[in-house]
Amino acid sequence: MHTFYQLGLQQQLLQTTPDTSDLLSAAALASPRRRRIRRRASQELTKKQALTA
Repeated sequence: MHTFYQLGLQQQLLQTTPDTSDLLSAAALASPRRRRIRRRASQELTKKQALTA
């Protein structure tokens, strides 16, 4: 499923000319994943701090 999604995204980028809107949409698609990873890392840090305190 992930590879199929990547192929579809590549086809969309090939069909349309590179544009700032494409970059913005790609960033918008990627940002929730980054935010989720960052939140998980911060939760692990708070757990370690709570254990040491």
